[in-house]
Amino acid sequence: MLAIMKLLQNMQKTFKFLVSAKEKFGYNYWDVETTAGTVSMVLNNPFSNIRSLEDGRIFIADMDGNCFIIPDPKKLDRQSYKYIEIYI
Repeated sequence: MLAIMKLLQNMQKTFKFLVSAKEKFGYNYWDVETTAGTVSMVLNNPFSNIRSLEDGRIFIADMDGNCFIIPDPKKLDRQSYKYIEIYI
């Protein structure tokens, strides 16, 4: 079980900063810089796709099922934090 947990942690993408964001027809299109490089994600409902966890981290799941973690939202750059803050 511990090996599975470590594997999942290594596969998890960590959100670094928001490169660009736009909204079109009710969908949010984000380009973000992560530990896995630049990723494009689509959120159909950010209020349900972005979750604040008990330990202060933020969990984001896009429409394709990809998961992203923001370990400490306060350490994000100002633009990224202001955009995400609306949904948490």
